Amino acid sequence: MDQRTLNREVAHATGETTAEIAHRGFSVAHWLVPTVSTTAPIDWDVEQPRRNVSLLPHRQQRWS
Repeated sequence: MDQRTLNREVAHATGETTAEIAHRGFSVAHWLVPTVSTTAPIDWDVEQPRRNVSLLPHRQQRWS
């Protein structure tokens, strides 16, 4: 999205003129919107059993 399109979209959403939006200096925050993800998605079906560990193992035993 180029700056002119961004200004038009913001002006349309806010009801301001495109000149006012340009004056205020809206821009796309590239540091907030990652373009390429370097992390793999988490498979919670695999991760959950590994994370569900008691800090006190003796409390996991069932007493009859």
